[in-house]
Amino acid sequence: MRSYLENVVFDHVLRPRNPARVARTKDERELVYRFRHRVYASEQSDLDHPELDEAKRWIHSPIDDDPATTIYYLGTPERVLGTARIRVWEPGAVPADVRELHSLDLLPESERATVGDIKMVMLDPELRGAHVGAAMLVNALIDSMRERPVDLWFAISAPGLLRRYHMLGFDPHGGRFLCSHRGLEVSILGLIGDLAELERRKSPIHRALRRAKVPQGGPSVERYRAIIRGDRTVCSDTREILRRISDTSSGDVLHGLSARALQIIAGAGVVLELSDGDQLIYEGFIGKELYVILEGQIATERDGERLGVRERGQTIGEIALLDGRGYRTASCRSVGSTRVLGLRPTLLARLEVVPDDLAQLRERLSHAMALAV
Repeated sequence: MRSYLENVVFDHVLRPRNPARVARTKDERELVYRFRHRVYASEQSDLDHPELDEAKRWIHSPIDDDPATTIYYLGTPERVLGTARIRVWEPGAVPADVRELHSLDLLPESERATVGDIKMVMLDPELRGAHVGAAMLVNALIDSMRERPVDLWFAISAPGLLRRYHMLGFDPHGGRFLCSHRGLEVSILGLIGDLAELERRKSPIHRALRRAKVPQGGPSVERYRAIIRGDRTVCSDTREILRRISDTSSGDVLHGLSARALQIIAGAGVVLELSDGDQLIYEGFIGKELYVILEGQIATERDGERLGVRERGQTIGEIALLDGRGYRTASCRSVGSTRVLGLRPTLLARLEVVPDDLAQLRERLSHAMALAV
């Protein structure tokens, strides 16, 4: 019942109240560029962003001016509260760098598909966590598909946001992990036309897409869905994660927690299968995800000097999670094949229903932080 009511509220309240406007004029676009700067540079201290222009205090790229690009924003021409950049290409016209970024060669007949790419999605801090971003994004997608159906949508996600994107119809599809200056990210594929799958997930967007008469996926959808199901690089299945984290040893950060606490943790996390040398975290950048090493090793370094190696049962990212600021104090890279559990900072709030477990976990993370500082 809750999911049904949430979907009704999303479709009839949130979506109409948060229209995605097209930034058509020079003034509108420049306001969007400055909003990006406010989020990335001022709020998140991302001063190494490749498109940053500190003199103009904006973030702008030649991609913004490409004919395939549409810039959407939430708010008014006087005050931008959110934005997304969408590019769409006809079959066979996808640039080589985009094909490589999203590993399109893994998808059969992708050269015959109309492809969309979603980037630079961000919201004002006061609007986060209330489905406002999803409402803006869905409105932008519907507007994009009014002109032409899009077969395959792609986006880039931080590990901690994969479950949210899953509810919007996006999933990892076996592509390589992307190691940017912001840390490890994942290319995700969205089959927006697969309305039956969105309904099965109780996605808040399936009613909106159905009412907008978005074209449903053709015969290739099931083939792509099979590729998604076969992906082994990322796991967000709660039962499988629970199985993996239930087998712990004395000294592991999750050892001895109650069954209910482990169920909450499994339902909040994603498991990542890293290859040798994958960069999980970059020193100095914003990020509050906590990682628990399930198998393998993670090397840490600060100012270019090796600090040590963490192993199974230990954590990565506890300092940024607990100190409240979110600044990464060290860089972290996988050593050999490594499996980690990624958890968002909202986990601590979820564990408030099991206060003894929460206190125990906080104590262990604080101890790990004291050893790392």
